[in-house]
Amino acid sequence: MTRTKSLSTVLTGTFRRTSALLAAAVGTVCLAAPTAAPAAAASAAASVEGCPYPYVCFYLTSGDFDRKHPTAMYQDVTPGFQNLGPQSKGSFAIVNTRRDDDAVIRLVRNGKTSNQCVGVNNIWTFVTYQGTATGIKIVNSPKGC
Repeated sequence: MTRTKSLSTVLTGTFRRTSALLAAAVGTVCLAAPTAAPAAAASAAASVEGCPYPYVCFYLTSGDFDRKHPTAMYQDVTPGFQNLGPQSKGSFAIVNTRRDDDAVIRLVRNGKTSNQCVGVNNIWTFVTYQGTATGIKIVNSPKGC
């Protein structure tokens, strides 16, 4: 079963889990260096599940995803597929933090190749249930896959 969540859902959940920690961190930054606080807050807001904007991040295992530890990141728009390396091939989860580019993932299952879209600001988990991720193509498609 594939489970996807929009970034707004993830951000809401992340906000609930980390609001106290973030408030303490921003308060500390404000006391130490008032001009650094807006940059720190913007940086934290741009990261989803440990994946910074504007990347498509791969998490090799569910543990990597739970720890918010991407094992590979891609950001180049390409005309064709890029082959995935050992830190992304066969990943458990993929996060697309890009705001106007979709990520098309090439999958292989039982010798058959198919493509799956991870849309703008989206998360795809349980990828391995659909097949083995073997390639990525980031495409400029503001209307979605």
